Amino acid sequence: MPKIATFDDWIDLFRQWQEDIGVDRSIIGDYHFEAKFGDLDSAEIEFGAFAGERKWEGVLQIPDQRI
Repeated sequence: MPKIATFDDWIDLFRQWQEDIGVDRSIIGDYHFEAKFGDLDSAEIEFGAFAGERKWEGVLQIPDQRI
């Protein structure tokens, strides 16, 4: 299976799967896949050990438990 590194990779794989199972793409029309993200309900972490703290904005902010 090909590695999926980007959203475009996923779209390409999805279209290949549609072709493999015989989906008639004319039914889909001019539908365009795109990533959609809604507004966050809260700026705070809502559960777990970090509940109440500000949500992390990047991977480097995520706590690491290595010693």
